[in-house]
Amino acid sequence: MLEQQKKRKIDDLIDFESLENLMDELMKSFQENSKPGENAEIFGVSIKISKDGKPIMQEFGKQGLMQGFGIPEAREPLVDVSSTPGELSVACELPGVKKEDIDIRVSGQKLAIQANGVEKFFKQVLLPSGFQELPSKTSFNNGILELAFKRKELKKPKGKKVKVD
Repeated sequence: MLEQQKKRKIDDLIDFESLENLMDELMKSFQENSKPGENAEIFGVSIKISKDGKPIMQEFGKQGLMQGFGIPEAREPLVDVSSTPGELSVACELPGVKKEDIDIRVSGQKLAIQANGVEKFFKQVLLPSGFQELPSKTSFNNGILELAFKRKELKKPKGKKVKVD
């Protein structure tokens, strides 16, 4: 009984029918467009549950396989954005890339990551507000780019106190 309740809750959270339809479309496209000996296409879906219990589905892989913007022929890397009370962390998978081939640009709340290695990568992420524009820490190790953004300090309201008579 308890297992059925858990299963129903997961089924209510995630639209498995849409996910299955997406996978069917992708498989059909792969079969129609691939020829023996050609490079493999990389595509995936990451699903995680947000703090408010809603599923967040993120597609990654070859840009041409999905609707999106960016650089033609660039692969969209898997990116994970998480936050703690004091910091926002961004982790990005960039396999086969050297540190010097990574280009990171931040403009307001937009973060753009581009890399040219064995494959080209491009990902644009909209960052939540309330964090410093530039990362306080960056690292790249074993194909994983990590960025940390400190939370902006809340400024006390300026002004003079007015006494009510």
